Amino acid sequence: MGSFLKSLHVNFTFLIVFVLVGSVLAADGYEPDDSNDLATLITTDGVAQFHSIDPFGDEDWLTFSVTSAVPSIVLIKIGGVSGNTEMWLYDDGDLVTAVAYDDDSGAGQLSRIHEYVSAGTYYIRIHEKNDAETISEYSVSVLTYAFPDFVVDGVVDGEDLAFFVSYWCESDPNLAADINADGTVNIKDFGLLSAHWLEENIPWISIPGGTFSMGGLSGDQLAVHEVTLSDFGLSKYETTNKQYAEYLNAALIAVDIVVDGGVVYAADDTGKTEPYFNTDSASIYSLIEYSGGSFIVLSKIDGIDDVISMDNFPVNEVSWFGAKAFCDYYGYQLPTEAQWEYAARGGNTAPTYIYPWDSDTASQAFGNFYSGDFANPHGFASEDYPYFSTVGYYGVYGAYGLCDMGGNVSEWCSDWYKPSYASGAVTDPTGPTDDGKGKVIRGGGWNLSSSACTVYVRDNAYRDNLIHNRGFRICSTVPVEE
Repeated sequence: MGSFLKSLHVNFTFLIVFVLVGSVLAADGYEPDDSNDLATLITTDGVAQFHSIDPFGDEDWLTFSVTSAVPSIVLIKIGGVSGNTEMWLYDDGDLVTAVAYDDDSGAGQLSRIHEYVSAGTYYIRIHEKNDAETISEYSVSVLTYAFPDFVVDGVVDGEDLAFFVSYWCESDPNLAADINADGTVNIKDFGLLSAHWLEENIPWISIPGGTFSMGGLSGDQLAVHEVTLSDFGLSKYETTNKQYAEYLNAALIAVDIVVDGGVVYAADDTGKTEPYFNTDSASIYSLIEYSGGSFIVLSKIDGIDDVISMDNFPVNEVSWFGAKAFCDYYGYQLPTEAQWEYAARGGNTAPTYIYPWDSDTASQAFGNFYSGDFANPHGFASEDYPYFSTVGYYGVYGAYGLCDMGGNVSEWCSDWYKPSYASGAVTDPTGPTDDGKGKVIRGGGWNLSSSACTVYVRDNAYRDNLIHNRGFRICSTVPVEE
């Protein structure tokens, strides 16, 4: 996916998976005729390993393996040598990158290679150009990491940011944090990190633009009208507790938010009039707790007495202000009401269906809603509300492959609400101006009837409303990659 921005949690165990194997097998020595078949096999996790170059020869060959399944960066640092030391990186005999120099800076300075690599065997060739000089000891440090997924958990998120900022402007930074390899961790590195924010954490669905008949059969939905939309992207799933907690931790560190009485507010909301989120201390139904200066996702006991994390359940007790703040932080938007309905219809125009699971029949096999009894797919105890399902529990439906467009949590839209639509055909509508009716909500929820889960039924609430069946998903008006 393109560019984006995410969250921060400073209380974590720093873990970089250094995908290098092997051990020192032999003393260093000159490998004649540029042969790499006798190269010394090294293991290094970024900590200096010490070698020497014999005065009767002026080269060393070292080898290491990268086992990462995804393209990574290898960062090689050579230190403790005199001027005019050269080094090359080879991929099993083929040159990968150009020569790196010590730039005549004298002993103790660094030469480094910073290069994208894939899994394979690599060789470092180190050459001291002055044949008369003995390099009695130099250090080599090889580090690989998934750029800039420093903790290598498959997503660029708050833990990566926490690692990154811990080395901000240090004179001797961790090499991985120095993303552009200019010797310091600064705003340039932050820009590179930001460009990959949330890159793997939010699966996106590209929705092709088109024209459809918006509206339904009764009440507020009676005014069926033609709407034309441009291409847009929509998150495949509803925003999760894990994602929202990471945002809250990042915003807390940045002093963008404060917590007062268990409720999250913008730091500049001195009147406390625009709440973002209820933490567990403010509501028994909240699944994110504020404790010890950070936000932590809670766990629950399911129907077979297993403890399950609420990480991948939809965030709830979030206001429209809180949903918008999340979107603003990462550079996205809440979907318009028209975008939401168009996506929920899943490309079905002939015939159209009432429900987003390509049917005119309500069924708890396809959505988490109330139908004389709660669906409660995970078997939570009777008193253990809310009865959410993990995002995507019911699978994908519609031509676009979205999940949970009907049920689970109701979803905030960007539009102001009016009881009736404007008449006539419209293109890329953004809704009416504020008339005090609140913001549009779509999609029903776990404790609402099936009628609330149709593709056209509308609801609304004031922007400061915090309730246990309400969440959101995010939208991009810029083309996205799935």
